Amino acid sequence: MDKPVCMNSNIQSVLFAPDTLDFWVANADSENVASHTRYTHYNLRELLDKDSLTTASAD
Repeated sequence: MDKPVCMNSNIQSVLFAPDTLDFWVANADSENVASHTRYTHYNLRELLDKDSLTTASAD
């Protein structure tokens, strides 16, 4: 993501693919805006499945 979407001062960038529930997150650091840092991939379905397993085992 770059201009004009992010402009010059974004602290977080998130790209989301609703068909697969994949998303990528980048956060600003002390030297760079978020759009100029590394994006980390996540999958919402996998994260929710892991969370439901943790919650079920805690009961």
